[in-house]
Amino acid sequence: MYAFLANYQMNESRLIIMDEFGEQIAVRHVHLPLERLVASLTSEMIDLSHHYNLYHEDIAAIGFAVNLDSIPYSTTDKLIEELEEAFHFKAIVDEELESTKQAVLAYMQEENR
Repeated sequence: MYAFLANYQMNESRLIIMDEFGEQIAVRHVHLPLERLVASLTSEMIDLSHHYNLYHEDIAAIGFAVNLDSIPYSTTDKLIEELEEAFHFKAIVDEELESTKQAVLAYMQEENR
C-alpha cells in the first residue's frame, strides 16, 4: 500500500508517493495555484501515480503539509473535507511535513491490522 504526501510552498510544492514504511517511491516539484489548490493537487498527484502504474486501489491516504495562513481555507476541517471529496480516501493535514508523514504512516499501519 502507498500514500500521497504533499508539502505546499507558494512557489514550488513537493509531491511524494511513499510506501507503508515511509520510503519515497516518487517525488515531483510542481506549482499549485491557490485559486485551484485542491483540484491542482489532485490532478498532479493522479498524474504522478499513473506514471508509476499506481491507481486508486493502491493508495491509502494523502497527507498535506501546509500552513493554513498561506492558503484560502479558514479551517483544517474544511480543507480535509475537500481533499477527501477529491481523492476519496483519508486526508491528514498538518503544518509540518514530518508530523504529517508520521500521521499518514500511523494511519496506514492501523488500516493494515
